[in-house]
Amino acid sequence: MEYQPRGRWQAHVVIRLIAALLFGLVAAAAVRFTTGWTYAPTVGWIVAACVYLGWTWRVVLPMDADQTRDHVRPEDPPRGWVTDVIILSASVASLGGVGQLLAAGSKAGAEREIAAALGVVSIVAAWCVVHTVFSVRYADVYYSNSARGISFNGTENPRFVDFFYLGFTVGMTYQVSDTTLQTGKLRAIALCQAVLSYLLGAVILAVTINLVVGLSNSAS
Repeated sequence: MEYQPRGRWQAHVVIRLIAALLFGLVAAAAVRFTTGWTYAPTVGWIVAACVYLGWTWRVVLPMDADQTRDHVRPEDPPRGWVTDVIILSASVASLGGVGQLLAAGSKAGAEREIAAALGVVSIVAAWCVVHTVFSVRYADVYYSNSARGISFNGTENPRFVDFFYLGFTVGMTYQVSDTTLQTGKLRAIALCQAVLSYLLGAVILAVTINLVVGLSNSAS
């Protein structure tokens, strides 16, 4: 997919965060006034996460190495706490998804299926948000340091796709694969991502097993 130039306003992550928040609030309000509060927060989170992810991926993934270098600063949130808030929100949302899965076990019929589906989608969205944010952070640290700090075992300058490869590899395996982290700051970021991924994965796996057992018992 060829990268098409966009205005700076569209590339800046703050605009996407505001848009995602607004869409999420509207979706949550719509559900609140039609069916009540039960599913409103989860639906709001799912919509907000999908807007953020779809917009972010559409903007950054087609970029080549030069465009990645030029856009990496606008892509990273302007304050470190913004990144922390996004990650914390995604983590809380994933636990909310776990709660929906647990609640699904006590429901019946179509309501149980809706609760389970919302729980699964919420968890998947949270997982994608966490690792997308970490991927952008790797790119920011790399191009903000003259020493770079990541070896991709090639002569070409890395693109956003390469940093997403690194970020999602750490998220799925809790380790780097064929890349090398050469600075303490990058290793600290990878450690935080791996620990968070492991904790989320362990909680989700345990709850999923509990849900399957509960649904099996209720079916029998």
